[in-house]
Amino acid sequence: MKYELRTKADFPVSEWSGGKTWELLLLPESGSYQEREFDLRISSASVDSEKSKFTLLPGFDRLICPLDKELTLFHQKGKDDTIIKAELKPYQFHFFSGGWQTESVGKVQDFNVMCRNGFPVKVDLMTPGTRLPSQSLNPSPYMQGRQAAAFFTYEGSRICWGPAEELELPAFSLLLVPALSEISYWEVVGKSNVISVSWLR
Repeated sequence: MKYELRTKADFPVSEWSGGKTWELLLLPESGSYQEREFDLRISSASVDSEKSKFTLLPGFDRLICPLDKELTLFHQKGKDDTIIKAELKPYQFHFFSGGWQTESVGKVQDFNVMCRNGFPVKVDLMTPGTRLPSQSLNPSPYMQGRQAAAFFTYEGSRICWGPAEELELPAFSLLLVPALSEISYWEVVGKSNVISVSWLR
């Protein structure tokens, strides 16, 4: 199986209004987050301010997941005063529109997925002992054999595929697998969670 293991030293780091962001993956790789020219972006950010305002990203869907502490989000969907509140515990996924005005309360390290509207992406939480067939990671069951995936661990873990292949994942690392169809199943055999993100190539 072909794969690439990226560690924290490999990730570009940038500043945002509330802390720092580590860009784990950007597709296409020739794209630009600053110019909003991308289909998929996976990142992890430190929220160092107790209250932070998120960047508006109209045209994109978002997922956020706190990794170490609780996080509260407040969304405003439009020009009215309707506020949506989301209280998140560590490793709890929350989906929302990048076009919503969003503010957060809480200092955390988080995990983020941003994708262009309509881009097929699937995100799964794999706890220790979880075994998932590769087909279950496919974001579109009607398009077989074209899925790729990335596996992120914040605390470090161990993952295996098939009956005999295992790999140690360091803390804050990303395992990139360009052809998921070559593998029958994935299993977390380490002691910490792994987040999988899959998409169509």
